[in-house]
Amino acid sequence: MAFDPALLKINQIAREWAKKRPPELRQSLASNNIGVSGELRKSLRQRVYYYYGVADRIGFKLKRYGIFRAKGVGRGRPIGSAAANQFAKPWFNPVIDEHLPELADELSQAAADLTLKTINLK
Repeated sequence: MAFDPALLKINQIAREWAKKRPPELRQSLASNNIGVSGELRKSLRQRVYYYYGVADRIGFKLKRYGIFRAKGVGRGRPIGSAAANQFAKPWFNPVIDEHLPELADELSQAAADLTLKTINLK
């Protein structure tokens, strides 16, 4: 099955963006002093999901306690409580939020190129 180069460009953008995030997330873990045992750092994985051969989503896999630390929850600290908010160490969302506009810009440009190419077909 042959794909248009513009579709392949979308896949390439998603793969490259996703590949760059785990090292940055590991750096965020280290700077927040989370997961000193190294298990959380080793568990960080990224994956690009495809729908009919085109990148559809980017997912990250990690140990559950990484999310617990980001939200500050634990024994006696339910999510949304003042104690949880005080204990929270946001390490994941800031990294993703910082680089999401870059992904959006690149993907919108690639999608616009694909749209123009499709419209100009005769």
